[in-house]
Amino acid sequence: MKFPKRLEQIDPNTVRLPPWHGRWEGDLQTSEFRRLAASVACTGGNIQPVYVRPIVPTFYELLDAPEDGAKFQLIFGRRRLLACRECGVPLFALVTRQWPAHEQFLAAFHENLTTGSRLSAFEMGRMCYSALELNVYRNQRELAKGTGLTAAYVSAVVDLGSLSNDVIRMFHDPRRLRARWAAQLNDVHCFDRERMEERFEQLRVSGRGLSMQQTYEWLVGLAREIAG
Repeated sequence: MKFPKRLEQIDPNTVRLPPWHGRWEGDLQTSEFRRLAASVACTGGNIQPVYVRPIVPTFYELLDAPEDGAKFQLIFGRRRLLACRECGVPLFALVTRQWPAHEQFLAAFHENLTTGSRLSAFEMGRMCYSALELNVYRNQRELAKGTGLTAAYVSAVVDLGSLSNDVIRMFHDPRRLRARWAAQLNDVHCFDRERMEERFEQLRVSGRGLSMQQTYEWLVGLAREIAG
């Protein structure tokens, strides 16, 4: 793996997030992220640098490149980047040369394993699933070998990470989803989505709060009812 050669102070708004998923979007509302943002605001930037690479797109990438004015792509340090954006302070980043996609993915993967707040099974599943979708790895077996995860674990979390957004949004905290629920929840999406969303909206408006387990059971029961 190629290590960075220089530390730079850059505008966080010129850094594009990596193409693979990671932490759940609701993470930005957690007390842990709020503490990080407060710390970044006090110090005028992130104390621990993030890793970025310059964006040097190929001809074909230029055809599909979003017009976001980005000059760098984040390798890892998503929370620090977003905290700096929110607080309007500079981002301290170690700028690397171009890395192969699998090396960038592995760097982000291991950084998430060594931080104090590790990814949940759902977040790990989204990360692995998107790596497969982007052809960073050809299949689950290759991904398991590259990351050091067991094939059984990869299979379980990838099923969780492949859940549709329509299903995910019905849970108040997807990070607490259980891997063993994935198969039935993926089947849920095959049923009448419009009817399911209508029933879910009725449930939400009623103010009846459901636990994660109750939401899972409600969805599976509703799918059976629709199928019947």
